[in-house]
Amino acid sequence: MRIRLNKKNCDSILNLIRRPFVKHTLSKGLFVCALIVSVSMSSMLLAEDEGKRPVLGAGKSDSSDGDTESGGKRSKDEKMKEAGVNVHTFGLGLGETFLMGNFDKHGDDAITADLLYTYSASHSFDLFADFHRSKHKKAQEKVILQGAAAGIKGKMYHFDAFSPFVVGGLGFYRPRVTRTVLGNYGESGAKTSFGFMLGGGLYLRLNKSVTVGMLALYHDPFDVKQDVGPKVSGAYFKLMLTASYAFWF
Repeated sequence: MRIRLNKKNCDSILNLIRRPFVKHTLSKGLFVCALIVSVSMSSMLLAEDEGKRPVLGAGKSDSSDGDTESGGKRSKDEKMKEAGVNVHTFGLGLGETFLMGNFDKHGDDAITADLLYTYSASHSFDLFADFHRSKHKKAQEKVILQGAAAGIKGKMYHFDAFSPFVVGGLGFYRPRVTRTVLGNYGESGAKTSFGFMLGGGLYLRLNKSVTVGMLALYHDPFDVKQDVGPKVSGAYFKLMLTASYAFWF
């Protein structure tokens, strides 16, 4: 007996296995995560073959603390800069936002931009923040997404100037939907809700200041109840190319 799979059947199966806080699955996200893991494993094997086993955290300078530069000792700030610690990084992410759940019913996927911030607290962990706002239209309906999320970015290892990472955190979201409810066309009430963010990516450090890479983020705002009409619910997945610049204050 052959079973014909369609979008409705897939959604029914996925709804049976979802958890309370993870309400939507990520077919695109799983593919990206699998790609990141495979690239990471390939780099690790390459590093082992070359006798350069990767280690957690940013690679420290080959020079010891007592090394000198141009005949004089390097300052602490110079060593920090070389090691990539205590660094503020501001960046821009440009890519596509894929709407999921009920958001997909009222808006289409679109090219969007995110503002990114990272503070390198140590060789292995960073503070990460993502700020975004986007508008998604579908016929007469539309979805407006606004969010500010922060979390911890864990660098898996460093191989030369390349490093994969994972990120997770919480944030505040303010989704709005313009839709038709019981024959009445209008916009949902603007209310702020809590939510979570999960993701991962890869980055390549071009020099001590400029970094480029790829970032995949999944945002899931908790449901926003409305005084009149159905609640606003949904999630969205972002796949972006990133570029950032580092500052030492």
